[in-house]
Amino acid sequence: MKEKIVGKGNIFSTGIKWTADAENDRLEQPSKREAWMTDKIVVLVTAGSLQESKKIARRLVESRLAACVNVTPPVQSIYRWQGKVAEDREFLLIIKTSRKRFAEVKSAVLKIHSYTTPEIISLPILDGSNEYLAWLDDSVRPSRGARGRA
Repeated sequence: MKEKIVGKGNIFSTGIKWTADAENDRLEQPSKREAWMTDKIVVLVTAGSLQESKKIARRLVESRLAACVNVTPPVQSIYRWQGKVAEDREFLLIIKTSRKRFAEVKSAVLKIHSYTTPEIISLPILDGSNEYLAWLDDSVRPSRGARGRA
């Protein structure tokens, strides 16, 4: 089975993903859970110091690119880099924003971040309390005086 977007139109304007079944020449409608996914995302970024983490977090929130950024205590990261296995202490940033602000979030992080290839990945927020999602939406909406600027 292959995934293919063939239409848009749920209340969150995120698009509805249909699954194309080539063997049976038909489209299968997504589950109710998929159809009602929000347009909000969580972005994960790691940084090498608390100072850098706070700088990134503050920049994103002050510029309304994120509603909230959690900075975790240090985590141990084990990863492959330049052909070798490396291990470092890093801080994890958990960034709450909207899908439409992701490109701006990514750009802002890349401008500030000290890593050559920083982790910047987004995960969908499938559901949440209406009050929290409304607050998140309001918090990442550009202010009236800053239209076009982030």
